[in-house]
Amino acid sequence: MVRSRGQSGRLKHFVAVLIFLLGIMVGNGFLYYRVFKSWISYQTEVALRKYSDIGMIVLRATLDSRAERLRIMASFCGSEPGDSRDNWVKTICSCAGSGARIGAADTDGELWYGNSENRDISDCDYYKRVMNGEQVAYEIRPAGFSGEGSLVIAVPRYGADGSITGVLCEEFNCVDLGNSLNSVDRTDSGTTLVINEKGKVVFSYAGMDAFSDFYEMMEGMDHRREDAVERLKASVRNKEKGFLEYVSSGRRRLLYHQPAGVEDWCIISLVDAQAYQKEKGAMRRDLLLISTITIICFIGVAVLAGMIMYRIRQETEKGKRDFLTDVYDRKTARYMLERHLEKGGSGCCFFLDIDNFKNINDTKGHVAGDRALQYAASLLKQEVRHDDVVSRYGGDEFCIWLWELRDEFIVRGIAERLVQTFRDEAEFTISMGVSFFAKGDVYEEVIRRADRALYFAKENGRNQFALLPEDEKEAGQERTV
Repeated sequence: MVRSRGQSGRLKHFVAVLIFLLGIMVGNGFLYYRVFKSWISYQTEVALRKYSDIGMIVLRATLDSRAERLRIMASFCGSEPGDSRDNWVKTICSCAGSGARIGAADTDGELWYGNSENRDISDCDYYKRVMNGEQVAYEIRPAGFSGEGSLVIAVPRYGADGSITGVLCEEFNCVDLGNSLNSVDRTDSGTTLVINEKGKVVFSYAGMDAFSDFYEMMEGMDHRREDAVERLKASVRNKEKGFLEYVSSGRRRLLYHQPAGVEDWCIISLVDAQAYQKEKGAMRRDLLLISTITIICFIGVAVLAGMIMYRIRQETEKGKRDFLTDVYDRKTARYMLERHLEKGGSGCCFFLDIDNFKNINDTKGHVAGDRALQYAASLLKQEVRHDDVVSRYGGDEFCIWLWELRDEFIVRGIAERLVQTFRDEAEFTISMGVSFFAKGDVYEEVIRRADRALYFAKENGRNQFALLPEDEKEAGQERTV
């Protein structure tokens, strides 16, 4: 039994190590997931910064080139006081391209386009700024010449004496400008646009015309924080850089904004995190696969360990039992009784043997005797409770330990039933002695009293039981049935 307990202890340690290793594997899997998720997020943010920086370069190059083109044109339009409006109208009409229109205004603020259309711009901010000496001015028009948002770029026209004689301006469709901004090193899942401090779109993209400004569009998105748009507005107003995460039509999107370095404009890069989601999805699948394999392996090891433990218990249990009758042996039964007594338990003991067992061996042979022992053991096990202990004491003697059974009337009923069972079902009978035990008793004394009661039953004709009551232990008075 010491050896079996040692084997069981080693097995428990083995299982504990397996569980510990499984915990490490699962922990590493989740750590890998978190680290990889952070890495992907970092790479996405780096890509957004790159797109924004590229967009800023393209933005400034676009604005500078178009402003320079206007300056060159302005040098040929109305530089002499005697030049007529028709002369420079013809000049600028030949320079206008698709998606843009060019106009010129004198000091009276009346703007003329190449198609002879005119309007008063004297109250426009960009006109006033240029007439006050600024080299280039910009203004966003919510509904330009194409019915969509447009950007006006204005430069001064100078007279021969170097004085400002008017304004030359070009108006561009914001979506066309946005297309030029997104034509360089962009992915299909991202876009760049430019807004001013109030959210008006300068460089736009298709679909933005459905909103009055960029912030209105953002209000319709799903954000983690209720004040996400207000925080974005404040960040743009304070010319700060920052990221924003939101959900549009069930798809996760990332936004990066930074000052454009022109006017009060802010350049914004958006990316549909589809690539991120794909990477994350693949990572989840890998983690799920690894976890599944780990769990399957663990279950397999656990099943194997369970089988080993079951086998060890079987072997251990087999070592506790009598090889012939498959009931507990004397040593095991004694150990179980002593443990029971140590815990303050009580009960009764049935000590019995087969009547005239020697005659069975002598007349029918030892094989018949073995079968009689086996049959006796099976009858005893089926007639007592599951927790009670049936053991072979030696030869044809058996001992039954009935835990916590102290009522003499009940004990007599059980004893009578056992004796009657052998009378009815076996080809032999039994004699049995019964004694009680309680805390403070020792194994040898309990067996001695039960054996004394058995002797008394045999002396009175066998095929019966004798009871040694608790109050008659020392008196030597037995009762038989």
